[in-house]
Amino acid sequence: MASRGWSISTMALGLALLNATPDQVRTVLGERLHPLVQNLEPAAAAKVTGMLLELDWTEVLHLLEYPDALKSRVAEAMEVLSSAACTPLGTAVGQGKARRGGSTSRLPISMRTLMRLALANATPDQERTILGERLYPLVEKLEPAAAAKVTGMLLELGRTEILHLLESPVALTSMVAQAIGVLRSSAQQQEDHTGGAKSGSTGHHCH
Repeated sequence: MASRGWSISTMALGLALLNATPDQVRTVLGERLHPLVQNLEPAAAAKVTGMLLELDWTEVLHLLEYPDALKSRVAEAMEVLSSAACTPLGTAVGQGKARRGGSTSRLPISMRTLMRLALANATPDQERTILGERLYPLVEKLEPAAAAKVTGMLLELGRTEILHLLESPVALTSMVAQAIGVLRSSAQQQEDHTGGAKSGSTGHHCH
């Protein structure tokens, strides 16, 4: 019955992780993921688990739920480790991209797909919470003082565009700069309007 979504236990784990710190998320998922990886690749279980824990946590939940997806990811990680043993990691990753016939890593594409899976059965409020949890720390690094306001503005965008911002630091930086520009412009207009209102009010009193 859970073939098109997560099991109740996985959904419960996902909801619990929404309020966890990054370290807690990594620990909890690592404890569940390591035994499964060890069954597939005993000799490299620790390294592969560490690599998989760098994925978005929603994708790790997906791997815990679907053995075939986990096997595919483990095989991909082993390919990178095998290549890295002979060449620098950057070269190995580049070769992996070339073999796949594209210039983009599979991780962001997979993340977007699996985030959509995670959001598929979410209510609008849950979706906003999940996306906000992922977006806020990234915005905070760029604009700490206005992180809450900017994140709120970005959450008004469509889901697809928000997922793109989560994947692309360049796009996020550009959009945050635009949001800051709007906030400053709005603040300036409000200040001008307030000043004009005070001036007009004083004129009426003189009259």
